[in-house]
Amino acid sequence: MPSADVVREWMEIAGLPDDLYDPGRRMCGFNFLGRFDVVVEAPKASEDVFVSIDIVNLAEASDPAELLMRCMKLNAYGLETRGAALGYDENSRMVILSYRINGASIDAAALSSLVNNLVDVAQTLQDRLKAMNVAARPAAPVGGEVILKS
Repeated sequence: MPSADVVREWMEIAGLPDDLYDPGRRMCGFNFLGRFDVVVEAPKASEDVFVSIDIVNLAEASDPAELLMRCMKLNAYGLETRGAALGYDENSRMVILSYRINGASIDAAALSSLVNNLVDVAQTLQDRLKAMNVAARPAAPVGGEVILKS
């Protein structure tokens, strides 16, 4: 089982405030630059660490079927996603980018690199989907954004 400490240590490296950490769920969630929500979690019920990022709200797409088709094309072989997976969360109606890694094989520095990589991928994919005339998630209110330290 991964230690909740890896998430807390990563938060310190990233310069994130302690109040973003939920000890009950062993997770940190924040909005990145008003573009998308990021969640980093080391749940008690798993040996893995999960990172997920909301990319596009399906409800805002002009053609939801086309959006999902384009996401699947971007997802193929993990080439466009750098090994992460695009998926669909039916509860939130969001297309998400996610990655799962064994908690025993990652430390806070590696987790920092992984999250920064996924945020970079998320920005690229969101931009590509926007360029395809698919509506992206609206910006968060001022003050609700975070910038990660490298």
